[in-house]
Amino acid sequence: MAETKGPDDRPDALAQFLKQSEDFLATTLQEIGKAMGDSEDGRLVASHAAAANEQLCHLTQYVRQRYQGASVATRRTIDEFMQFQAVTTLARNAQTTFKQMAAKGLFGDGTFGWIESVMHEIKKLLEAILDAFGISLPGWLDKLIQILDEIIGTLLGIFGGSLGLSRTKILSELSGMEVNFWNEMAAQKRFAIVKRSERLDDED
Repeated sequence: MAETKGPDDRPDALAQFLKQSEDFLATTLQEIGKAMGDSEDGRLVASHAAAANEQLCHLTQYVRQRYQGASVATRRTIDEFMQFQAVTTLARNAQTTFKQMAAKGLFGDGTFGWIESVMHEIKKLLEAILDAFGISLPGWLDKLIQILDEIIGTLLGIFGGSLGLSRTKILSELSGMEVNFWNEMAAQKRFAIVKRSERLDDED
């Protein structure tokens, strides 16, 4: 695929990030599906994988649409912000890493938390990009991200159980990571509100 260019002829960092995020999830779930084969659990995972990929693509497409409709100044701010992030590289490298692990059947207890941690970084950057648009975002966006989390959690639980690992332990670990993620997001939003209020006070 030809490299997408931004307005200043640099690689379009936002487009790269969104594409690599989609590819990470799709590749990871595809490798999990291959590992499970045509088993009953494999068919359950395939169903969840299709839903997870679709949900993430809806979210990334929403970001693309918002970016296209944003002002020149806002797009410039987002372009600059995206040039300094490393999540695109994380998502790209994670695809290669997981393919290598899957080829050797290296699925340990830490695999599930690792997949979740990569998804968390992707979601954090998605949230940061959406916040950078500086508009009131619909409340259902967080709900859609939560649905994505729940689908992936269920899928990883089924996969772990098929490997003879404790499904309860995996789901408990992922649930704890998810609670921490949303607590962190809430804290960041509270901090952003305080900083905006301080700036307004200074301007007055």
